[in-house]
Amino acid sequence: MMKVTRVCLILVCIAALLGACLPIGVPEETPTPAPTPTETPQPSPTIDWFPDTPTPTPRVYEATPHPLEGLTPPAYTSVLAEDDFSGESQWAESSAAEGNVIYGSGALALALSGKKGEISSLSKITLPDTFYLELTLESALCGKNDIFGISFWRFSELGTYRALYRCDGQMRLERAIFDGVSVLQNWTALRRYQPGAPALNRLGIWADKGTLYFFVNDTFQFSAEGRKGLNGLLGVFASASGEQAATFNLTGLRVTQP
Repeated sequence: MMKVTRVCLILVCIAALLGACLPIGVPEETPTPAPTPTETPQPSPTIDWFPDTPTPTPRVYEATPHPLEGLTPPAYTSVLAEDDFSGESQWAESSAAEGNVIYGSGALALALSGKKGEISSLSKITLPDTFYLELTLESALCGKNDIFGISFWRFSELGTYRALYRCDGQMRLERAIFDGVSVLQNWTALRRYQPGAPALNRLGIWADKGTLYFFVNDTFQFSAEGRKGLNGLLGVFASASGEQAATFNLTGLRVTQP
């Protein structure tokens, strides 16, 4: 009996030793819950009170060149008439309250007394259908609206053509027939024209079978349609726009034809 008890005690001891060697129980870990994602607040939309607007591309307009730009006077060699105004036989002189047309020293002077008057002089030169006329004009005294003019084909079957040159550098072309006047080219600015007074300009008119071309100091200005087959006398005139005196001197004239 003692022997059995001892054996049992030994077994108990061995069991106790074995239990001490076993690992201590680890409590089961509770999983840590994943953190709830925090939503980042979105910024409020910014209102653009001055939004960019597309800048329109400006349209570029190119001036259409005049087809006659650069036209030069014709090189006619046959001289129809030439006058340096040293003689006193080609042009009519006159004296009136409006003013005088008189020969001076190498010039034909048209002197206006003012008072909105007009004076004129008619030559003995007859212009044909085709010609080139160049007249040298000295504006000795004039206001900006005073006018010097050239009349051509005067008394033709279709009236008288009149080229008007204003002292401020403007020109007009008209045709007078009976008691009416038709405007072929209204007032237009002249290029290379010397305005005012004293000033010197060369005025050119080229008639070519019904078409008219106008020049100032060899520079083309504009063209206009006339009529074929016309002929008539050449004259000049001047008018005052107000009460002030004005004087124009013709110092050279040359008319050529083909």
